Amino acid sequence: MRDGHSFLSVELDGTLREALSGAQHALQAGARQAGLRFEPVPRRYLQLVLDDLGPCPIEALEAVEVAVERAGARHRPCTVQVVGTKQSALPDGRSLVWAAVVDDRDRLGALRADVHGQLTRYAFPVVDGQWAPHVPLGVADAPLPEALLRDHPFGRLPVRRLSLFRRDLADARGPRFRRTWRRALEVEPTADAAADLEAWRAEIAAQLDARLAAHAAALPRTPRRRKRAPRGDVH
Repeated sequence: MRDGHSFLSVELDGTLREALSGAQHALQAGARQAGLRFEPVPRRYLQLVLDDLGPCPIEALEAVEVAVERAGARHRPCTVQVVGTKQSALPDGRSLVWAAVVDDRDRLGALRADVHGQLTRYAFPVVDGQWAPHVPLGVADAPLPEALLRDHPFGRLPVRRLSLFRRDLADARGPRFRRTWRRALEVEPTADAAADLEAWRAEIAAQLDARLAAHAAALPRTPRRRKRAPRGDVH
């Protein structure tokens, strides 16, 4: 079976997705008036990408799931704000347009770093470097006029769970990304449940460590090209 491109993300709710979809339409119209072309991200894929895993063997997804569960168990749900549109130059001269995310306490950064650490433990070649939370909106064939970009409060983004999306190469309609699973972030356990929860985690962790030992040695170790993170201050 061929490897499918996979990524971890925070999905948007319908209200926020609708607001960002409206921004995409405005960007398309503005780009057309400026003699440029803007290709929007399909509405169903509007989400905050936490980690791009690249081509990923299907047998490695179990390790990804365990990594997310372990990291997610240490982070409580939170809410951040999506506040405006910005753009960053791509190496080929095009421009990536994205919606900025405000996270004053850097909770998403901490969550991503924790997931990175767990993935590294299972030999995934994660991409390090500077990262800012954002929602990709589309790509223009050249930088858009700054007048088309604006600081606008699109809405709240609840961060309650992480989702794994994987490209399905066998779909009759052509390759499409499909959600493989969702995993919730930890909620504060009650005092009565805390001891049982910890014991359950220890038991499951021991079982999974044994099962994943063989998988880690087979994972791809070829370094991936470093991607340029969106630049610009997030306000």
